[in-house]
Amino acid sequence: ASDWETAIKLYSPPVQPRSAYAMTGWVPGRDAFLLPGLPGAIVPEGFDPTIVFEAAPNTPEEIALPRTISYDAHPAETARALFASAPPGIIMPLMAQILAAPLVSVGHEHVTLVHLYGASNSFKTSLATSVFAFYGWAAQRTAMGIHSWSADTPGVLRDAPYYYRDLPVLFDDYKAGTHRDESVTALIQSYGDQRGRGRLSQSGTMKKGKTPRGLIVSTGEDVWEDQRSTNTR
Repeated sequence: ASDWETAIKLYSPPVQPRSAYAMTGWVPGRDAFLLPGLPGAIVPEGFDPTIVFEAAPNTPEEIALPRTISYDAHPAETARALFASAPPGIIMPLMAQILAAPLVSVGHEHVTLVHLYGASNSFKTSLATSVFAFYGWAAQRTAMGIHSWSADTPGVLRDAPYYYRDLPVLFDDYKAGTHRDESVTALIQSYGDQRGRGRLSQSGTMKKGKTPRGLIVSTGEDVWEDQRSTNTR
């Protein structure tokens, strides 16, 4: 084996070492922040191309990762326009939820869930996806860290806040009567309690639960009612 290793080293071109991480958010032990699709990690000096994000092999295929977009030529003006796009009582809690996501790893005892409630065609989804652009991905309705209350499976909705560590995740278009109440209750209770769902492996041993590590923004024409403990969370 040692001869083979020596031969491979002699006949192989120089290889640039790099570190790859399978989770978004803060890199353990380093002052660096990972977003999907970036050419490296965000560090105080700019980008470090030797630190990259690669999706974990066990990441569900339904959980789509964001794509980056080009930088706006006038980010300050764009931000001011965004803050003026809705009344303060709506835009301020929404922006606070979006910008607080990188602080989840700090270990707050409680997390918040912001739900935009309104009639159809009241621009709930447009407003929510617009503020997501603060993280560099396009404000579109497809495959941008955006999930659907009705289209995605309960398992995907339950696990999404785990895979989007230190990032916001959007659950769009909640409508009463189109969702199983127990699935919604389980999701919100798990999120509010910051506890992952207990699971057993094929051998019968206990597997570590996927504790939520992102912040949820939700939109819908309805709210979950008659669930006191769920609303309290």
